[in-house]
Amino acid sequence: MNKILFFTGFIFIALLSCEQIEEDEEIFVDNCPLVNDSTFYVERIYSSRTHKVSNSELKTINNLFAWNDLTLNNLRVYKLQTVELGYYLVRCDQFYDGLLLITEPVAFHFNNGVYLNYISGDMIDSLNIDTIPNVSVESTGVILYKCITSDLNSPRVLMEKSTCFEAELGIFDINAGVSYTDKDFVLVWKVEPRNAESPQLIINAKTDSLIRYYSGVGIFH
Repeated sequence: MNKILFFTGFIFIALLSCEQIEEDEEIFVDNCPLVNDSTFYVERIYSSRTHKVSNSELKTINNLFAWNDLTLNNLRVYKLQTVELGYYLVRCDQFYDGLLLITEPVAFHFNNGVYLNYISGDMIDSLNIDTIPNVSVESTGVILYKCITSDLNSPRVLMEKSTCFEAELGIFDINAGVSYTDKDFVLVWKVEPRNAESPQLIINAKTDSLIRYYSGVGIFH
């Protein structure tokens, strides 16, 4: 009789444990909280200003910049290349007021005498732009959901809301890639899955209008 009671109690505890696990899985999927049926959970992230090169490469870059009276202020180096004949190419991201200039990478070309030859891209020194968003991170999840649910190319896993999304506040030139136009910078949210590059949204952080949606197959405006 005692054995039967023990076995029955064991089953009861196991059932409670399973129910608790199922409850937890309903609340968290892939470590991201589920919100409701018309949005995705989006977490804000911040760009690191740490250079993405080794210490020895950074030492070379610092010497090149010092020799040419250049500064790494507002720059984040992400690659150092040594090209033919000993020429150096230093690729950088630009920042303004602590925010990444998403469309404005630059490259510094140094000749074999370590002198600066030219710069690819436009150096942005100042902007007349307010960097305080009117659109919340939570609101980007609603826009994201609308884009994904209307996109036939979206993976099913996204429809099941098992993907963690992240949003970074940055600055974006809405005329990027368009010939013979002036730069038109706006404050934006860049939203994309954690550890993946698509689907990606660029959302105006002042007006909540969708600037660009990249599905992984094509770009839509």
